[in-house]
Amino acid sequence: MFNKVLAKKSNINIIRGELKLFGFCFFVSYGFLTIALNMFLKSIRFGQKLTLIFKLDFIH
Repeated sequence: MFNKVLAKKSNINIIRGELKLFGFCFFVSYGFLTIALNMFLKSIRFGQKLTLIFKLDFIH
C-alpha cells in the first residue's frame, strides 16, 4: 500500500517536472520568437526608410 502511494507521488512529481520544463521551454521560445519578430519588423521599416531615402536622392 505504502509503495503504491510512493510510486504515485513520484509519478506526479515527474509529471510536474516535465510540465515545468515544458513551460520554461515554451516561455523561452515564445520570448525569442517575439524578439525575432520585432527585429524583423524593425528591419522591414528600416529598409522602407532606406528605400525612401534612396528614392528621394534619385529624384533630386
